[in-house]
Amino acid sequence: MLKKKSYILMYILMYICVFFFIFGWKLSKYVDIIVIVSFVFTLYTFFYIKNILCFKHVRFLFILFVLIILYLSFIYFYHNKIEMHFILRTIRSGINFSAAIGIIFIFYKLFKNNWDKILIQFILYAIVLHSLIIIAMFINEETRSAIYELTNAKQYVNWAGTEISTGARITGLTYGLAQTSAIHLIGLPLIFLDGQVANKFLKTIFSIIILISIALTSKTGLILSHIVFLFIFYQLSGNIISTVKYTLLIMIGSIFLIISVLLLGSFDFINSSILFSHFMGSALNFQMMISDPQNFYYFKHIREMWIFPTDLETFMLGSGSLGREEGGYIATDLGYNRLIFGIGLLGLILLLLPFLYGYYIAFQIKHADTTLYIALLCCLTLSLIINFKEIALMTRGMWSIECLLICLCIIKNKGAENEVL
Repeated sequence: MLKKKSYILMYILMYICVFFFIFGWKLSKYVDIIVIVSFVFTLYTFFYIKNILCFKHVRFLFILFVLIILYLSFIYFYHNKIEMHFILRTIRSGINFSAAIGIIFIFYKLFKNNWDKILIQFILYAIVLHSLIIIAMFINEETRSAIYELTNAKQYVNWAGTEISTGARITGLTYGLAQTSAIHLIGLPLIFLDGQVANKFLKTIFSIIILISIALTSKTGLILSHIVFLFIFYQLSGNIISTVKYTLLIMIGSIFLIISVLLLGSFDFINSSILFSHFMGSALNFQMMISDPQNFYYFKHIREMWIFPTDLETFMLGSGSLGREEGGYIATDLGYNRLIFGIGLLGLILLLLPFLYGYYIAFQIKHADTTLYIALLCCLTLSLIINFKEIALMTRGMWSIECLLICLCIIKNKGAENEVL
């Protein structure tokens, strides 16, 4: 074990690394802090972990990344075009996965017996910190402007005349709304299932902070939070009645507590009304989704944009265009549909394989580590759900967490850390 001062220093340093591995922002069109952090840990993985490929899961996932890159290269040469950022995203995803292995190895070397608990704790604390940043940006215009300037957000988000530019929606250090809210949702199972957060008051505070940040990023996240809570409490109680009761209590209790804070003047009146409308709107949307799914606007939106290529070749191999580059517009925002138009059904299946394999890995550790199992299950499922709304497979931030959790499951499965670490 390290000496106390060195231990504290490494503890802080590794927390910073985990935070930027998840929430690092772009430095240019093709380079961001997540990539830089990932590249450093990837070098560590391949130069210092000699027998990492002895794990069949790691070998299989590396093979999948190679197959996806080869397929996208084929699509590029076949159609003589493909959106370059999509190929770069896939390469970055493989680097993220390699980096996650290195991060886990270093955590084990530094923190020994509690290495896995500390890593899960760091993921949670990174989400809580980013939630606080979003809340600070919402409260204070100067803070919001400074962070958007730092991350160069205007270059990467739909800015002019949108809720982002007015401060009604906040992206934080990321550039997404629905996907950022999904990242924050992962904090909920970690709060309620991780033994590191045993204090009920702290659980409540963390939950409220995360729920407020979700309210400020996306209605999609707030609607999905109901489902996440249902899943968490069902896993805790195993009883559907208790599950519904606990879910309703925490959602209603959190909303009333937030409203009380707002009315006490913690925010100005305008910000209070915006946040209140976000929460009430999401509650009404969730109620409509349950009571009248036919007219629920998300489902209507999906039905209207549920279009596919009309010719078999494009349906199977795509056209090389995801529909957002100049001159290549496709009349749908849905992630699955855009991917079929761009890289075909074969490409979509290849992209889904790492997620499906992630489910297989999660179920292998279900009884050994419930927290890890539920967190990874929520992570993978949220990505697949958000992908109905927009392309959300292997995206920045969320994929970083998924890589960490998948690698944790691989290493912890059947005590395998004793063989390699």
